[in-house]
Amino acid sequence: MQVLRFIYDYIKSNDCAPAIKEIAKALDIPVSAAHDRIQHLFGHGCLRKSEISRYGRNIALTEKGILACEGRMTTEELQEIVEQIKSIQFLVDERNLDSLSLQTELSGLHQIIVRLMDELATCGDSDTRAMLAKIEYKAQLCRDEILKRISVEN
Repeated sequence: MQVLRFIYDYIKSNDCAPAIKEIAKALDIPVSAAHDRIQHLFGHGCLRKSEISRYGRNIALTEKGILACEGRMTTEELQEIVEQIKSIQFLVDERNLDSLSLQTELSGLHQIIVRLMDELATCGDSDTRAMLAKIEYKAQLCRDEILKRISVEN
């Protein structure tokens, strides 16, 4: 994450990507280690080759890389959260879960809600905020249903 963050900050400040030597020097790591970490970031979809090479520097951040640096979630992460909520809702609706299972699901759901609330706080796009608010609302409904079932069991 240090390398990705350095690249992000460097591009914002200099309007071009840093050279590998600059990355290595700034992070006090060998050039070979900087190169390996950059390749790792390419492999994870955080970086891509830029179509426009400025000063022979052709590293560009992908949307995933930018969102990671800004502490925001990608579309894939949001879809994963929606799927988690759906599976929890299914468990709550279709199965008679015991108190321990419900508490486990509640804990996972709480983490999802906290993450969504953090994302809502940092998101500027009104359409995305509306979508996140809907997802958070569905998660809260699941949470309320789980809490209701736990209290009925006890």
